[in-house]
Amino acid sequence: GTRIWNYTTGSAVASSPAVADGIVYVGSNDNNIYALDAAMGTVVWNYTTGGDVVSSPAVADGVVFVGSYDKKMYALNATSGAHLWSYTTLDKVISSPAVADGTIYFGSYDHLVYAVGASSSSPQTYEVLFAASGLPQGTSWTVTFNGQTKNSTSDTMVFNVPNGVYSFAITSPDDYTAFPSSGTVTVNAANVYQQITFTSTIQDFPWLLVVSLSVGAVLLALAITAFV
Repeated sequence: GTRIWNYTTGSAVASSPAVADGIVYVGSNDNNIYALDAAMGTVVWNYTTGGDVVSSPAVADGVVFVGSYDKKMYALNATSGAHLWSYTTLDKVISSPAVADGTIYFGSYDHLVYAVGASSSSPQTYEVLFAASGLPQGTSWTVTFNGQTKNSTSDTMVFNVPNGVYSFAITSPDDYTAFPSSGTVTVNAANVYQQITFTSTIQDFPWLLVVSLSVGAVLLALAITAFV
């Protein structure tokens, strides 16, 4: 046969490819799952896991299922590569999944065979932790995140969301400003830490101290004079 194209990954490829709707899906020992255009060999998307991907993907109903050495079975959107959910076992997953009647079947090095619902699994969520500094203990502050508003008098506030890009806004207590006061955070298969620093808007005026010292000196002088 004549070679049409080849694509170089970052390490060995032990995974067997799956082909669906003109896209080739294959894993690599560089921790990635690749989606390649079947005609051209160009990358459509790639998704990075936490370990080698020796497992061969299975594609069903627009979802790619594939295991990784990081102990997880992944479900990825076949078109975009977006992380839909993952299921964690007790050891690496090099088994190639089989899909039938809405269920994924696969094995793990933990000696177990798993049957997991292909579409019933809820998307995995991750923590977005907001940490405040600069406020007196017990001061209330407010975060609006992904349409949800929370108040807290502690130093931290936590939200749980699946992968995505989310906006936030901070409501400062009286006499304080927050930095940043708004912005976005990106959740990509990991917890996110967002520091919020509060600064007092009340300024200390040195001349008040000078006046106070001057008045004190005058009063002291008068007291000494009266005593003499």
